[in-house]
Amino acid sequence: MPFQIAIWRMMLIAAITISFWMPQEAQAAGVDIFRLKAIVTGPAPSSLEQKAANELNRYLKKIYGGSLPIETRAAIPEGITNVILLGEKAVLMAGAITRAELEKVKWDGYVIKAKDGRIALAGPRDRATLFGVAGFLEHLGARFYGVTEVIPSLPDATIEEFTVIDRPTFEFRRISVPWQLKSSYDDLGDPCRAANPELFTKETGSDLWIDHTAGYLVPKLLYYDTHTEYYAMIGNGERIGKDKFSDHRAPLCLSNRDVARISIERMIAWIEKQPEKRFFTITYGDTDIWCNCAECRKLDTVDGEFVDRNLYWVNQIAREVGKKYPDKIFLTLAYGRSRMPPERIKPEPNVIVLYAPFWGVSTMCRIHPYYICHRSIPAALEMEGWLKAAPDNLGVYDYSIGSQFRLHAYEKNLKFWAKRGYRGFFELGSPKQFRSLENFVKAKLAWNATLDPEILEAEFCNACYGPAGNHVAAFVRLLRLEKGGGRGDHDGESPDYISNALGHLEQAEQAVQGTPFEARFKSDPDLYPRLLEYRKRASQPEGEQLSAHPNEDALDRTKLWLSKPHIARKGLKDDAELTHILAIYTLGTSKEDRAAAQRLQEYIQEIYRVKLPVNPDKTTINKDIRGVIVVGKSASLASGLITEADFSAAGPDGVVVRGLNGRMAIAASRETDINEALNAFLHILGARHGGAAADTDLPHIDRPIIREFSLIDWPPLGPVYNKKWNVGTIE
Repeated sequence: MPFQIAIWRMMLIAAITISFWMPQEAQAAGVDIFRLKAIVTGPAPSSLEQKAANELNRYLKKIYGGSLPIETRAAIPEGITNVILLGEKAVLMAGAITRAELEKVKWDGYVIKAKDGRIALAGPRDRATLFGVAGFLEHLGARFYGVTEVIPSLPDATIEEFTVIDRPTFEFRRISVPWQLKSSYDDLGDPCRAANPELFTKETGSDLWIDHTAGYLVPKLLYYDTHTEYYAMIGNGERIGKDKFSDHRAPLCLSNRDVARISIERMIAWIEKQPEKRFFTITYGDTDIWCNCAECRKLDTVDGEFVDRNLYWVNQIAREVGKKYPDKIFLTLAYGRSRMPPERIKPEPNVIVLYAPFWGVSTMCRIHPYYICHRSIPAALEMEGWLKAAPDNLGVYDYSIGSQFRLHAYEKNLKFWAKRGYRGFFELGSPKQFRSLENFVKAKLAWNATLDPEILEAEFCNACYGPAGNHVAAFVRLLRLEKGGGRGDHDGESPDYISNALGHLEQAEQAVQGTPFEARFKSDPDLYPRLLEYRKRASQPEGEQLSAHPNEDALDRTKLWLSKPHIARKGLKDDAELTHILAIYTLGTSKEDRAAAQRLQEYIQEIYRVKLPVNPDKTTINKDIRGVIVVGKSASLASGLITEADFSAAGPDGVVVRGLNGRMAIAASRETDINEALNAFLHILGARHGGAAADTDLPHIDRPIIREFSLIDWPPLGPVYNKKWNVGTIE
């Protein structure tokens, strides 16, 4: 055998094209690559399946030095050996993977088996098979980072028997990365290439894109002149003018039955044009104009909020089109004036609602996780509302725009959303800082939220920066801490940041000198310019350096305060309104609650050096009470700050902690779990201020201010993912 392998390699060196053929003889339960004769697909492979076969062949040549013929077969006998079976049809015909196994990994997952002289690789659809190719290559030791890749050269041709069964955490993952990172970027339908594409061109002045599709579903160039009633009635009782809106900003009359009928017909036509896509958007125009007709207003349950009428329209389309195409998923937006959770109408099962944290209204921060930052308290509450209203239909439409460093926030958010069973993540735009690193980490976490972000960062940096990798990774960790991590700052710098950052970057510069990585380091817009800037700033006299923090206002530090922010694009103020917290109260005879209140008193005293009395009087706990912290389920419900719906969303093991409008509440679904609720409260303080989220190693906070917060959670607390969606087994 060694002689035969040597001859095979010599023939490759001589540039003679051969297959991985070897004489038939007994072999181990695994696979000898050099015995393989072909990559075999089933009949009529799709373009995606052909791409999967070609990409697999391309990488096998890099890894083992030779390529295989790709064969399409109408019939494949069971028990066939010495082949790679690729795709659903091939593996089912050969009996290598069962239908039941593929059903378990729907829709983007895959099954890989190497056994008895053959490799079988397939997903439940062709795009999943392509992802399976990436999974197989990863099993061989290949690593993909988007901007670079590490492909091993393996002298050992033996692959031990193994099985991989995997599927993604998030069902929909729109992140701008190559196919090897298993994104849904190319799996979203494009309305500009659907029915009547001639309507949506530069020549017609169209600005239609993939995210707001009302202008495709009811095009004004087709319908406005003869059916103005399809479009929004404005305040004067007339329909909006044709020249007052574009395709991207089309405002429809959503109660009109013909609008629903036409939308259904055009969605079917869209799918027929792009059958390989699984996700299609049904979204209102990007506008604040909504129809004012009587029938549309009847669909609303809250004046000025249009989520119910939006879902009324979306559901009609999803329900009817779903009868013909049950495998398709329809995306809609909780955005602008339709972002609040619905009061009456729930989304259909084949609809994913992508919540969009609206800048200047729902959030004024992108560097901290939405669930933890006081500048995102409206977004946190709105997301909790959707969790209560439609827990099985959730996703996020998030913004990678602006210059803020978001890596840390995304790492926490993705794990947090995965823990809550969110199905989709749609990224709009692309990061301005550390773009390639952030996109890599997001793509990996969107596929498998159990991964450790810090390990992913280090792996990327080592692959991209070689000998400087550890130093770059250390700088990224420092930057993450400074610009979005535990220090909790939105502005300013800690006193030692510049010197520490400069140390890491100078070590990185020294490490790459004279290596192939030197040019990459010096051309990197996120590293070398900072190195030069920090050198300049470090050389400045100490008196000229910027103050780490702005001047603090006069504050009575002998008291504890709950702060309410003012969220607005202009006039943002972290502490717009302060309420003096006077005492801690419980309700009823629960020994657990009283003990928890005593512990809370001790924690607050240690953290803020303020001692609050516990149950100092017989104050009645009701919805009007202010300036208190209530502990326990009974007290929280009596305060009206926490509701039964909150506990239902948290589940039987969950906790709810909330500080809003001058009072705070700490409670658990089960009264005996009140300590978990205390830990959730400490988790918030720790995440904001750099301390541990436990009853030891508490943060010490100079200013006795707690800024508003809200968290529905369950153990383990925080952004810890319980692997609800992933299969991820390797045998």
